Amino acid sequence: MDYPALDQLLQRLLNAGVEALVLLGTTGESPTVTPDEFSAIIEHTLAQVQARSQGQVTVLAGIGTNDTRSSIAQARTAGNPGRRRSAAGLPLL
Repeated sequence: MDYPALDQLLQRLLNAGVEALVLLGTTGESPTVTPDEFSAIIEHTLAQVQARSQGQVTVLAGIGTNDTRSSIAQARTAGNPGRRRSAAGLPLL
């Protein structure tokens, strides 16, 4: 994960006044990242959003993989405190 590039993108979006961010959405990498990468991306983004917007921006975590167990694990990770919402995509075919 290119965290410096993610930070630049987050800063640009927050400066533009976005009200919400969707991480790892259905057109992103959520089905292909490892569980550790999934958690790290969410944690990193939440920390940046909290620091730069005082928690005023809603963060949605995309969940959905190629198997039910992994999708459930992502849902549990995405549902930890600090996340306001998660977005589940349809099963991938």
